[in-house]
Amino acid sequence: SSFYHFCDMEYFCVFDLSFHSLQVLDVLFSTCSIVAMALYYCPINGDTYSALLLLSIGILVPLIANNPTSPYILGTTIGVSFLLLIALWIYHKRRTYCQCC
Repeated sequence: SSFYHFCDMEYFCVFDLSFHSLQVLDVLFSTCSIVAMALYYCPINGDTYSALLLLSIGILVPLIANNPTSPYILGTTIGVSFLLLIALWIYHKRRTYCQCC
């Protein structure tokens, strides 16, 4: 994020990347951290975590690459994270219930 703001102030651009490129990277890393933290608290194993994280990144990258400042991006990120949490919570509860009975 600091690299993005340095370039925004025309102070220093890392690796001669454009302002738009740094903006896309900034938003991408921020949204990926939201999804990663949402998945971290889900009751899943490492392989499933990795697969869902890559799926979420695959959903978000095209949106962010086209227009990184769109408010739709934040809503999509939160929506994807919330749906993953709910779906995995239901899956975990169902699996736990079926083992008990």
